[in-house]
Amino acid sequence: MAENVTVKQTTGLQQALAFSVALDESVDVNDVARLEIFARYCDSDRIYEELCCSIPLGGTVKGVDFITAFVNYFKK
Repeated sequence: MAENVTVKQTTGLQQALAFSVALDESVDVNDVARLEIFARYCDSDRIYEELCCSIPLGGTVKGVDFITAFVNYFKK
């Protein structure tokens, strides 16, 4: 089921004329910093706002770490 959601979300982002992305940092219960990536996009009749992923950040939590994790996620 999770695989189907990922495929649907990826297809929706690829077909969208435009989309926006929001980044947020959070810390989980194990005290690990995580980068949360949210996307907002629309199809012909509905707007979607979904969590794309939650990436653990090892080591530092500088801006360069955020952008590196973000770029690597969307390349993949």
